[in-house]
Amino acid sequence: MVHPPQPQPPAPGVSPAAYPPGGHPPPPAGTDPALKFVLPVGRTPLSLIAGYMGLLALFVVPAPLALILGIWALVDLQNKPEMSGAGRAWFAIVVGALGSILLGLIALQ
Repeated sequence: MVHPPQPQPPAPGVSPAAYPPGGHPPPPAGTDPALKFVLPVGRTPLSLIAGYMGLLALFVVPAPLALILGIWALVDLQNKPEMSGAGRAWFAIVVGALGSILLGLIALQ
């Protein structure tokens, strides 16, 4: 016989009515893969800055800075294995490199 899961007791200071249907509290924000994909949870500040500079590098001018920050963020992540953000750092490196090449071609003309 299969028994339905029993509701967990409420967390201190949280009303059970605040829980979603089923009476179970939501998982912590840092453990939900979907939320971690969308929000900058558990990432180093340097990888976040590098990712945003990569986005700005699409406009070409800050591309060399995005490239440098992306490389710096990857080095920083090697010293902090419990953190994530390598995807944002690689994005900054790739877009920063492409933008730097384009900026160099524009400067040559």
